[in-house]
Amino acid sequence: MPQISDRGQTFPDSVIRRMTRTGTHKYTITKAENDYLVSLGWHAEGISWYGMTAD
Repeated sequence: MPQISDRGQTFPDSVIRRMTRTGTHKYTITKAENDYLVSLGWHAEGISWYGMTAD
């Protein structure tokens, strides 16, 4: 799987996940953030798209 990096963190892939709550949307590349926001009442809509990585 491709890897992406942000501020010294490496992520296992370039999956972009989307959550919604009262008409507002959030996007994240980390499963942990997705799960945390869901625990706060956000609705996980799943994978929105796969980002491309630079080679």
